[in-house]
Formats: sequence, structure tokens, C-alpha cells
Amino acid sequence: DSQSGRFNQVKNFLTLRGDVIITQSARDITLMTQYLEGDLTKGDFGAPVAANVTSPKISISGQALSVTNFGDRIVFKGKSKATINEGE
Repeated sequence: DSQSGRFNQVKNFLTLRGDVIITQSARDITLMTQYLEGDLTKGDFGAPVAANVTSPKISISGQALSVTNFGDRIVFKGKSKATINEGE
């Protein structure tokens, strides 16, 4: 979900802008940012702006992030913060 988006069908590349929310139900995580671009073939995405990933057990925020292989690896960049929800 986002306020606007662009999809390049030839390159299978997606750009989303404004209140971007991506959910991955298999891992029960939600990604929130203001800008996200990614390669849908490789499953590699990047947010060069502040981003937050939450699940029932943890919340992690950073000044930017990169996601590889459809979420198998998420790297937060810049000043980052993780909050673990104990008892969940």
C-alpha cells in the first residue's frame, strides 16, 4: 500500500512513494517507510529513507534499509533501534 507507485513491467521493477506499507504474512512482519524501490524478480528492495519493520515480537527502525531475497536478509543502515517485546 502507498500513496503512489510505478511498475516497470519490462524490468519487473517497482517504486512506491508516500506512506508505504508492505506486509509479509508468512513471517508476520510489516515494513513501513515513505519510499521503497525494488526488483520483483530478485526480491531485492531498498528504502533510502527512514524505515520501520515490526512483528509481534520486535520492532526495528533505521535511517534506511535494504532487503534481499524477498526478506531473508534485512539490513538497517544509519542510526538504528531495536525494541524486543518480552512476553510475546
